[in-house]
Amino acid sequence: MSRIQHLLALTCGLAIFAGLAPSAYADGGVFARIETGTADTAFDSDRIGIADSSDDDRSFAVRGGYYFNSHVAVEGFYSPFHDAQIAGPQNFVFLGTEAKLRAYATGVVGKWRFGEDRGVYIQGRAGMASVEGETAITFNLCANALGCPQTQTTKQRTTEPYFGVAVGYDFNEHVGLGLHYDILNADFDSGLSTDTRNLGVGVEYRF
Repeated sequence: MSRIQHLLALTCGLAIFAGLAPSAYADGGVFARIETGTADTAFDSDRIGIADSSDDDRSFAVRGGYYFNSHVAVEGFYSPFHDAQIAGPQNFVFLGTEAKLRAYATGVVGKWRFGEDRGVYIQGRAGMASVEGETAITFNLCANALGCPQTQTTKQRTTEPYFGVAVGYDFNEHVGLGLHYDILNADFDSGLSTDTRNLGVGVEYRF
């Protein structure tokens, strides 16, 4: 089964769960969430100047959406999750490589809280992300110690599924704190592939 088929199956499951689950606040409502953490990204590339490697960087995400009830929501988010030097050949010709990754996404959220207005909760989320990858490879075209550096910048975008789980605590019907783990893989036409595992914390406010 492909990743897209897995995503569709999960979405259908969450929809069924929404119909069966009791609602603590049936009218639903808007929510906002801020997250920060560490993204571990593995790079696999056929391009000259980019080596297969793995790198950690600070991640950040702003999420918002709408709860239909206390168990099911739709969400959208923006997340820059890598902006740092990555491994590449180090010699007179290749001076360094920088990579930036960011994502815009929409998805569905399933949540179960062990309490009416407050308590421990578990959560799953999945959707589709538009991932933008930017690489900047700096060459020394003179190939000598004095150098005459030139930078080649490439930007590409791809649409990929994302998946995540979380566990946390709702202090009341408005505020919650959670620990999340998300997976987002991307395959770009340039031959660059990324495999990102993001672990972090988030604060949510439900209006």
